[in-house]
Amino acid sequence: EVFDFTCYLIDVDIIGIIFGVILIVGSVISYTPQIVKLIKTKTVKGISIHYLQIATYNQYFQLCNFYMAQFPQVAACQNNFQKCLTNILPEISIVICYFGLAVPYTQAVYYLYKEEKHSNSFKKQMAYLLLHALIVLLSFPAVITACIFVSTCNDTFNGFSFTFAILSTICACVQWFPQIYKTIKTKSAGSFSIIGQVIQVPGCVVSLVTLIMSGNNITNWIATIAMLILQSILLVLLVTYECCQPWKSRKNILQNKENDLEAIKDKLK
Repeated sequence: EVFDFTCYLIDVDIIGIIFGVILIVGSVISYTPQIVKLIKTKTVKGISIHYLQIATYNQYFQLCNFYMAQFPQVAACQNNFQKCLTNILPEISIVICYFGLAVPYTQAVYYLYKEEKHSNSFKKQMAYLLLHALIVLLSFPAVITACIFVSTCNDTFNGFSFTFAILSTICACVQWFPQIYKTIKTKSAGSFSIIGQVIQVPGCVVSLVTLIMSGNNITNWIATIAMLILQSILLVLLVTYECCQPWKSRKNILQNKENDLEAIKDKLK
């Protein structure tokens, strides 16, 4: 007999559902520009592979934490799929975000291979990518098994869930620093998609609101808040280097030309 998990589901109002759907659609739209830009540029210039690596781990740890913390709601899908779906909209968006980062991470390592296939840098990044794949293949089945056979009220189970939340929070805080440093160092966006960031920052706000309205555990909020702050800083840097500085440079060039014309006029007088 199938246990009825419906009692774990909450009634999500229409606003919460709308936010959840917007979050899912936004997740797809926000990560697509980066994938497309890498296909077009075929280079990792301006992109920190360490950022992609840590960000992918962040989404994976967050997914594991979500699955463990919200397992009764996920299990309720076998009892009441429609109501269950409204409770796990944030989890669906995290799955999309994970693949939205795993794909460009794989692309970046591939293009690094094209540029420096015999370098130690490529060999290290390739090893890190394979390690990530191995960790996911071994750990996620273990997470699912634990959810099925161990009670969610078990202290050890909750301890592991909280550990995933802490790891996700650490990654969320750390992941942006390599990219922020790379952007400051190169003073340009390079192959990094500004459009993606412009979409992701408001998406982070929607994600946070959806988490709160869906009654998710507070441990799921922390990483999102950290990401929102650091993403905003990176977006300001990207806009500054790609929009403001070129505009100032053009303005200075025009000013210099005007000064040269004035100097020529003075000489002719």
